[in-house]
Amino acid sequence: MTLKPGNYQPGKLTMSKGTPLNRPHPGSPAYLAILLFLLAVTLPLTTIAQSGARVTKIDFSGNDTFSDGALRTILKSASSSGVSGIFGEEGDYLYDEDQFALGIANVQRFYQQEGYALVRIAPPEVIKFDARKDEVQLRIVVVEGQPMLIDSIGYEISGVDESERSMLAWHIKRARDEFILHVGSRFRDSSLIIDRDSLILLMSNQGYPHARIEQSLRVDTVAARVAVTWRISAGSLATFGETEIVGNERFQDREIARVLAFQTGQRYDRRLVLRTQKQVYALGMFQVATVHPNLSDSAIHTIPVTVSVREGAKYKLKLGAGYGREEEFRTFGDIRKYGFFGGARTLRLYVKHSGIEPYNIRLSLIQPAFLHPRTTLTLSPFVWRQDEKAYDVRRIGGDIQLSHAFTEQLSGAATYTYESVKLNELSTSQVELYEGAAIDEYTKSTIALGGQFDNSRPLFSPTRGFFIATNVTLSGLGFGSDFHFWKIVSEARHYRRLSPFTLALRAKIGGAKEFSTEDIIPLEERLFSGGSSSVRGWGRQELGPTIDGDPVGGRSLFESNVELRFPILGLLTGAAFVDFGNVWLNSFDFPLGDLRYSAGLGIRVTTPIGPIRLDVATPVSDVDKTTQVHISVGQAF
Repeated sequence: MTLKPGNYQPGKLTMSKGTPLNRPHPGSPAYLAILLFLLAVTLPLTTIAQSGARVTKIDFSGNDTFSDGALRTILKSASSSGVSGIFGEEGDYLYDEDQFALGIANVQRFYQQEGYALVRIAPPEVIKFDARKDEVQLRIVVVEGQPMLIDSIGYEISGVDESERSMLAWHIKRARDEFILHVGSRFRDSSLIIDRDSLILLMSNQGYPHARIEQSLRVDTVAARVAVTWRISAGSLATFGETEIVGNERFQDREIARVLAFQTGQRYDRRLVLRTQKQVYALGMFQVATVHPNLSDSAIHTIPVTVSVREGAKYKLKLGAGYGREEEFRTFGDIRKYGFFGGARTLRLYVKHSGIEPYNIRLSLIQPAFLHPRTTLTLSPFVWRQDEKAYDVRRIGGDIQLSHAFTEQLSGAATYTYESVKLNELSTSQVELYEGAAIDEYTKSTIALGGQFDNSRPLFSPTRGFFIATNVTLSGLGFGSDFHFWKIVSEARHYRRLSPFTLALRAKIGGAKEFSTEDIIPLEERLFSGGSSSVRGWGRQELGPTIDGDPVGGRSLFESNVELRFPILGLLTGAAFVDFGNVWLNSFDFPLGDLRYSAGLGIRVTTPIGPIRLDVATPVSDVDKTTQVHISVGQAF
């Protein structure tokens, strides 16, 4: 490929063929001077490939879809020795005709893979040449043409009967929103490959792990349209075969078999393989847990499965310490004994100390796969003291919890708790709240039912998805209880990426009510607002009803937060937020005209255990309130 000189200056010299020139007499000195000048200029331009000129710059024109930088990267990928030096990584390189031709071919192929089948790329033009330094700058003109758009997408399923064909077509229709190629979208090779892999996974999830999938493309270059037809040969229906468990020494096969998500003879489903792997690892007894179906022989319709594990330590100890404005200095210890009394049971001792929890000691016996692979039974006696602004109580009791994971995102739990509560201090305001009854020690018997859906990702700082949770508490059921009331609290969060920002929204609503006019709701069960994860313009529990300046909580609560998170530099991110809410004394009474507002700014430092957070918030319109500073670990919500 010989470089083609363009209409570059100086001198407005036109190199195009056929341009008339006013020619002096061949024998005149002017003629000889012009001839020498033309030779001095045009000879290097037409023989750059042979002269070894250094290419110092390449520009592109006509590339509306892809940037110059992206195309330079594609051009460079032809070779590490040909044109890569023009990007200044290792100094300038001599022009190499063969490598440059490969680079141009790479750019052409890239455009075609991105849906520009009719793209034309002209040979490079010289825009500047320094004969003294033997350096050249080039321009590559790209004519992209119209992109090829998807006109239609069809599916042809063979190798199964009509009922199976209808079932598979229904699943494909449901999954269409997850595919990348859609009618009207630009055709791309990479999208075709990804959608093919998605169809392979879909067929595997429906019992056809050996399905063969091919695509047929009908291209109309005049209309710039592509019709895609997927031809799916399902093959034979596969079922799970025998399961072999290897690598376990201390734990018996049956303890692992209890958490398998599939049974022998069940229709093969790749999702059940992945769920089994998670459930085996979740037992906590293994360093490694893998589930491997043997799919190597497509002629075998019964798929044997191997579960491989590597056992971990019998004991695990975790210690931690930190500081927050609300909890002040805090420390905790968490020790677990796996295989307690044999089997997959775990004995856990958790101990915590902080400014608002002088002690929290909980011993838990955890039995996974209780009656069902995704059900866990937990028995937990505890001793717990809470020293809050509104109350200072010591709680001794225990609870029984049955939790179940319906799906990876949806879970629920039922918990029964019986406890003896003692108020360490009983203020005048608390006596007034309890209608003159000097109650300083009592028992509670409660049943709590809760459920949550959470598909937000990633874990510590979500940028997408939803979180929805509801918890209902009924007090006075079961064994003797001094209080009879019910309470419901619901919370919803939504995260949305608005690159480079993340919009985080939260709303929380709750209500509580006594079963009769003679009952009361104890302080530690009432609803409170304000704090680092609530309405941040107020301190912890400070927003809402008070008696003699002491917070006493309420029977109705509403909170909402709007937060815009954005990157600053490296691991440092920021947030701007508005919080509003309040607590009211009456049950299920939400006078929105009484809402209190606060606004603020925050910074976060990303760490492996979650962001370290500093928020500064000030109440809006409440001039008697001071600015609040919150330091904590983790996002506010």
